[in-house]
Amino acid sequence: MYNNIIFDLYGTLIDIRTDEHKNSLWAEMEKIFAFYGVDSDCLTLKEKYFNSLSNQFKEGKKNYDFPEIDVKKAIKCIFDDFKKDVDDDLLSRIAQVMRALSIEYIRLFDNTVELLSTLKKQNKKIFLLTNAQKCFTKLEIEKFGLQKYFDDILYSSDFKATKPEKLFFDAMISKHNLDKKKTIMIGNELKSDIQGAVNAGIASIYIRGNKPDFDGIGKYECFDGNTVDILNIINNS
Repeated sequence: MYNNIIFDLYGTLIDIRTDEHKNSLWAEMEKIFAFYGVDSDCLTLKEKYFNSLSNQFKEGKKNYDFPEIDVKKAIKCIFDDFKKDVDDDLLSRIAQVMRALSIEYIRLFDNTVELLSTLKKQNKKIFLLTNAQKCFTKLEIEKFGLQKYFDDILYSSDFKATKPEKLFFDAMISKHNLDKKKTIMIGNELKSDIQGAVNAGIASIYIRGNKPDFDGIGKYECFDGNTVDILNIINNS
């Protein structure tokens, strides 16, 4: 039986599709930056933004195998290039607007609330370990009322590293003094969630869907939306 359940977010609990590269987004961002004194065409803004993300990733590789980028830092680079001062609150708001413009759809998976509420009723400790930017992901979690289910949430943007970086998993495990034998990770990404759990020494459930078989990585697998199988693994393994 597993008493500590660590969830992935996107692709596991929240179904989302985004596109930060689409021209319509950057046409709108051109207007937003212009409002704050940055007069530049949308293609230049787009290039500066993604160049900053690329440079951050390269710099992060000096310290981590799987570094995280910071979208607020990329936005600040644009303001810096135009010698415009900007505070963290404004950077967060612009990042949130960019995120909203990038979303093609966002919704809960059908079994999300049922699964989380059942685990809560069973007095499980429920955690969220997500590769995400806190400045807008926190709002998306709150949008769906999911925050009430979690005993703690860790965002990769706060750690400068993403799953499957062992450091990120260890941060949650050590913070709450979790018994690894009683802890299990649930996620839909074979590399970041399942291999990361293996590296951290905990069990995992691979939410497979139509993806390839997990090929022996991790411990368990099941298909999307199969609450019964997930609960059975958690409570009877």
